[in-house]
Amino acid sequence: MTAPQEQRETSAASRPRAAILGALRWAAAIGLLALVGRKLWSQWSILREHPLSFSFGSTALSLALICVFLLLCAEAWRLLLLELGTPVARPAAFRIVYLSNLAKYLPGGVWNLVGRVALCHEAKIPPVRASISVLLDLACQVVAATLLALPMLAGRARLGHPALLVLVGVLMIASMHPRVMNAVIGLTRLVGRPLPELPFRYAFVLKMLAFYVFNWGLLGLGFAALCQATLPDTLRPDQVVRLAGAFVLAWNAGVAAFFLPGGIGAREAALVFLLGDEFPPGWPATMALVARVWTLVAEVGYFGLASLVPRERVEPRA
Repeated sequence: MTAPQEQRETSAASRPRAAILGALRWAAAIGLLALVGRKLWSQWSILREHPLSFSFGSTALSLALICVFLLLCAEAWRLLLLELGTPVARPAAFRIVYLSNLAKYLPGGVWNLVGRVALCHEAKIPPVRASISVLLDLACQVVAATLLALPMLAGRARLGHPALLVLVGVLMIASMHPRVMNAVIGLTRLVGRPLPELPFRYAFVLKMLAFYVFNWGLLGLGFAALCQATLPDTLRPDQVVRLAGAFVLAWNAGVAAFFLPGGIGAREAALVFLLGDEFPPGWPATMALVARVWTLVAEVGYFGLASLVPRERVEPRA
């Protein structure tokens, strides 16, 4: 049997397994969403006593903030590539990020990252630089979102002592030091495909972390504005902090549950858990589902815009 025949047979044999795994992931996501829906249904009679309102101004503000957040996500990745020695025009970076972004809803949850690297290859961006920039972008997003959520967690005794949360924040910032990251990268030698060390200075990493924290703050405020659009009473400043922190932490939960398409179910369940003891019954579950639609509208809109951006090849610096 020739090698191409063996590869075809192996590929054919793996398809049923991939289909089964994909079905299981979607079943898990739907199951988690069903739990959120059940929570909403069980408290529907109470929710009717606190009817939702609607504010066009707050809704428009929430959409504007999530659009700015998504725009700055592409800019942050572009800055990482620039520091790696690969300048990319803003339209090209936007195109690469948002043509691949919706692939996260495919079974497996990481196809948006794989797709971004593939589009980088199409644009003649060196594959090693593309891979490192994508992984570093993901690390910065997770760390920055967690740092932003710490003030919200500090107000919840069952989730950790404030001093412990401060320690967690310090350790997370320290983990982004180039020496630490290069030590982790050094482990790739064990699998036979070593990656080059990161050329970043720690000052640059800290600056980028601040950029990511600011950007996550915009998304958190956007969610708070979306919530304000449905609540008849004006949110207090501490409630805004709570909502912003809960949403970015729930987003992290969706990233951690990478085996779920787009983190569906995990993000909604985390949001219900984080907001369930302060706001009217049934309302957190409602907002968790509304927020999923909110993000999808923005992401689909950006995918449409990205599809209109022409291809651009990059000439990397030496």
